[in-house]
Amino acid sequence: HFPLGPYLKWFLFLFGLAFPSILFFRSGPKPPTLPKDIPSSTAIRLFLILFLLAMAFRLLGLTSLSAWPVADEGIDSYCCLELLKKWHFQFFYGFSQVPGGFFWLLTLFYKVFTPSLAVLWLFPAFFSILTVGFSYLAVRQFFSRYFSLFFLYLLVFSFWHLYTSRFC
Repeated sequence: HFPLGPYLKWFLFLFGLAFPSILFFRSGPKPPTLPKDIPSSTAIRLFLILFLLAMAFRLLGLTSLSAWPVADEGIDSYCCLELLKKWHFQFFYGFSQVPGGFFWLLTLFYKVFTPSLAVLWLFPAFFSILTVGFSYLAVRQFFSRYFSLFFLYLLVFSFWHLYTSRFC
């Protein structure tokens, strides 16, 4: 809260930034080396464990987040129930003109399962689980097994990915 003189500024620069930086880069410890890759049998086991954990986290307590759907979920479910009564290829739904692909997929999901709140919340959980598997395959195309499994680990336990898998 007071002005610094030029000598104090140079002192702070040299002993606060420049000198410690030189020491760090000169005699710093060597960074640990990561393994180049892990065996495929270990990768398959780790993938299965992470995939089962992803399924467990997304499906256990599926209906415990809220007792009733939010407004968007109610409108979406209503549009899909109307499509169950009479199918039509309307390209946009609702006042915000949402593209129809989501509604068509949810209607097909309702045809397979009986429409209920649990099924309404199972739909995004199902796609969240599919995303986990396909994300691993996509990352594996460009990176090593080690990094792909690390990415999968982050995705399985990611807050936003878990949170959005609970809302339709």
